[in-house]
Amino acid sequence: MLQLYQAEWCPYSHAIRQRLTELGLSWVAQPVEAVPEDRNAMREATGHDVIPVLVAA
Repeated sequence: MLQLYQAEWCPYSHAIRQRLTELGLSWVAQPVEAVPEDRNAMREATGHDVIPVLVAA
């Protein structure tokens, strides 16, 4: 299972969601805040503060 830290408004996130679905991979969307300074949970989980971020769950 994969976790995708993403935002619905992000075109890069959209492309990743579409490709994961095309490949038939299991994934879970983890929505993140629009403001980078408010992305503490994602930063702690992944070490990144930009989206999209794909990690193995």
